[in-house]
Amino acid sequence: MPAVRGQMTRTQALAALLADSGLQAFYVDNRSIVIRPPSSKPGRATAGQRPLNLNHISGVRDGAHDYSTYVVRVQQTVRNALCRSPQTRPGAYRLAMQLWLKPDGQVERVHLLGSTGRASRDEAISRVLDSLRMGAAPDASLPQPLVLLLAPVSGHVRDDCPVQAGK
Repeated sequence: MPAVRGQMTRTQALAALLADSGLQAFYVDNRSIVIRPPSSKPGRATAGQRPLNLNHISGVRDGAHDYSTYVVRVQQTVRNALCRSPQTRPGAYRLAMQLWLKPDGQVERVHLLGSTGRASRDEAISRVLDSLRMGAAPDASLPQPLVLLLAPVSGHVRDDCPVQAGK
């Protein structure tokens, strides 16, 4: 897969990176995406960003339960918490993790599924996430643990932190 070079928006860079790969970007919100093969089901193609059909993420919808709003809340809360410190700021490392939540939405347990490559950063991430509050209680039937993946960004995109995070 060729490198993407030049000045472009995130959307343009991602489209260039995925061109001829057989993969598509599906947008969960303006900061979260999933890369996957295109659906074999017919659908409406739209130009630019396509909202992700959250049915494609295992566990987001389970029978009569729809956890998509809460999943986005967890993603944003974790991202914002990690963005507050240069040491934990996402963008320069890849890390998968499992989170278990208490009934009130507070993180009960964090398990890193690997390492960022720096033990001090791994420890800092665990400290930041330990006891983090989501701001709302999850549905009692939410499958746990929740699995999150922080992926590195490349090119001219420095990070995916909100402008005010860390200030």
